[in-house]
Amino acid sequence: MPELHVVLAAELSEGPAFATRGTTAEWRQHVGALCIGNSRLTFGVSVAFAAPLLHLIGAESGGFHLRGTSTDASSSGKTTIQRAAGSVCGSPEYLQRWRATDNSLESLAELHNDAMLPLDELGQMEPKAAGEVAYMLANGTGKARAGRNGDARPVKRWRLLFLSSGEIGLSEHMASANKRTRAGQEVRMAEIPADAGAGHGCFEHLHAEPDGAAFALRLTDAAATYYGAPFVAYIEALIAQRAELPALIKQHRDSFTAAALADIPNLPGQVRRVAARFGLVAVGGELATAAGLTGWPAGAARDAALVCFRAWLDARGGAIPAEERELIAQVRHWFEQHSNRLRWKNRALDDHAPEVPRQAGYKDDPADCAGGLIYYVFRETFAREIVEGHNPNDAARLLIRRGILQPGDGNRPTQKVRLPGFANPQRVYVFRSDLEQPEPEPDAQPGEQSSDAPPQATDAAPAF
Repeated sequence: MPELHVVLAAELSEGPAFATRGTTAEWRQHVGALCIGNSRLTFGVSVAFAAPLLHLIGAESGGFHLRGTSTDASSSGKTTIQRAAGSVCGSPEYLQRWRATDNSLESLAELHNDAMLPLDELGQMEPKAAGEVAYMLANGTGKARAGRNGDARPVKRWRLLFLSSGEIGLSEHMASANKRTRAGQEVRMAEIPADAGAGHGCFEHLHAEPDGAAFALRLTDAAATYYGAPFVAYIEALIAQRAELPALIKQHRDSFTAAALADIPNLPGQVRRVAARFGLVAVGGELATAAGLTGWPAGAARDAALVCFRAWLDARGGAIPAEERELIAQVRHWFEQHSNRLRWKNRALDDHAPEVPRQAGYKDDPADCAGGLIYYVFRETFAREIVEGHNPNDAARLLIRRGILQPGDGNRPTQKVRLPGFANPQRVYVFRSDLEQPEPEPDAQPGEQSSDAPPQATDAAPAF
């Protein structure tokens, strides 16, 4: 009987670039030392140390996005930060790109389980898929698929923190494909303005270099020369103290969250959830510092995480829940674009009044309105256009609470108003032109500090 040659058609994947070169001391001297005084850089490197902590406390996956907001966003240092963060774990090839299909990103996420996944240039991702991929990475589960014989294939699962970068944010990228971000997507991928505000892009302290470009080049070279050893040492330290670490991690994460949210009234759950993820990053950086891996002073990682959290909160527009913020912006935008569709009430029956195509209601300038206008909007226009995509009843309640919509008797969302051309009073939605939001703001805004000094840690750094 002739010999049979068996050919195996296997699905092979390239593993993540976990590797080591140089020692922990060399990485600390040439990479870690350059992080001192740079909030975004310290934070990015801390993300790499925080990812293995997810499993210890049962925390969910999530991500951060360094968004270039300067006029020279493409050279602001975002990718350099990702390279430095990636050097904690492996070689320069550890940095991945968003330019991939959602299927291939599933495989990448699985390969980076319990580690950090850096993804460069969000703009290279297909905009129609970007939002769903953000959900997928943070949810830790891939798609369910059928195998060649029709049976269900094993679903890919992972647990990680991803560090993204791009010149634009997720909402702008999705908008290019006429898609709208949902609150859950923004919570799962917190966008941090890349510009640190010191005139050097992502960096505040250049460590004797003449400019940000020279500093970025020095850091990139160092990250390509010394890498991987800190992650090995860090995992060994975690294993040695595995029994007592979960309680310690939760304690310091919760301490950070309480300090970060102390001056924010009417705190929504979305903000608390993101603050806890920033807190976990702070703990990761402090644990690595306590293990002697970073060379940073105690509290540096915590301070950097607090600065970045406040930058995220300011860029987000404060602690208002994302759904409320989006609805208010949508309402304002409608009136900015369509106020010409509201007929002047006092001229409605004038033979010389201009025609109003697609009339949406009326507007008036009564003497008791302090110079502002009153808008009377038809009910169908309100439901089908102004709050399109939202439940009209829920939207009306929110707008009344925010002082944008003027309620009727019994706190009903509409008022009975006598309008020209109608025999009987009509129920309409009544808005003021200033669209004020009267809710009080705290005395100290979340992103403001009383001095140029970084915020101080309020308790001792965690130690192994």
